[in-house]
Amino acid sequence: MSCQKLFSPVKKIVAGSRALILHPVRHNNWRIRLFFWWILCILSFVALSSITTPSFAAPVGWAAIYGEVNAETAQTIRQTSDGGYIVAGETKSFDTAGKEIIDSLVLKLGSDGTVEWQKSYGGAGWDWANSLQQTDDGGYIVAGMTLSFGAGSRDFWVFKLRHDGTVEWQKTYGGDDWDEAISIQQTSDKGYIVARMTGSFGAGEFDFLVLKLRPNGTVEWQKTYGGIKEEQARSIQQTSDGGYIVAGMTRSFGAGAYDFLVLKLRPNGTVEWQKTYGGDIEDWSASIRQTSDGGYIVAGMTTSFNTGGGDAWVLKLRPDGTVEWQKTYGGSDADWAFSIQQT
Repeated sequence: MSCQKLFSPVKKIVAGSRALILHPVRHNNWRIRLFFWWILCILSFVALSSITTPSFAAPVGWAAIYGEVNAETAQTIRQTSDGGYIVAGETKSFDTAGKEIIDSLVLKLGSDGTVEWQKSYGGAGWDWANSLQQTDDGGYIVAGMTLSFGAGSRDFWVFKLRHDGTVEWQKTYGGDDWDEAISIQQTSDKGYIVARMTGSFGAGEFDFLVLKLRPNGTVEWQKTYGGIKEEQARSIQQTSDGGYIVAGMTRSFGAGAYDFLVLKLRPNGTVEWQKTYGGDIEDWSASIRQTSDGGYIVAGMTTSFNTGGGDAWVLKLRPDGTVEWQKTYGGSDADWAFSIQQT
């Protein structure tokens, strides 16, 4: 039977205008009726599927995947002065030794995500990048950890790249134990401030280790901070007064198994103030930034004040480190905040 026989046109006036309404014609053939309802169900499903539902997701300008046959992991990304992006992490596909070990990987992307250049850095052991920033001369400063170079089992590794990714200089810092860099920033004097943890120096198992470097990478000063147990720095930034703010976690101080630890340092690295934040379980800070009012915003994870397996925890601090407000974010499972910035 033709489609025309399934519907019978009837003219009606709708809202003051003529409309053509299609009514199904009754047929005794049950197959025709079944076919009609089947079509009607499909049309209803398509109509419902096309309805736009509210979404909190931001619109995606572009998305891309980078890597080859083995594992690649991106650890950090920054926008560059030309509107593109610089990414650092680790690779097993492009290792310099050709043995499928982990090397540091840096990618320079255009504004549309196309790869302008990519380079791997490392030696015969495992080497990876944790932090990078574009420098005032258009190059890049990268910090991480190396098992290929240095004096210990794992050492601080900092290397300066030119704008095209070639190495200007590289240096290792550390002792005979585990030393790792995770956060680096260029300072107002064109040098660098870098932080993470050390097992080679300090009072405890691991301590905060902060190095102030000159523009050529030589050490201006080096200090450790911590107690008899474990401290790990996760984020450092130069503050508007020329000092530094450092955030991480501690097992030596505070109320719980792990607590947020924030240190305000003077320009020479001496402690201006030190505070812990947390409850009776585990709380880890991952990122800190100075805010426009002179205070600080810090983010991480809490299992002391959570609704799930761990929640993202954000604290707004006053300039003296006292808490202005704090909030948790998350659902029934584990939720972490790894980075924060004032908008």
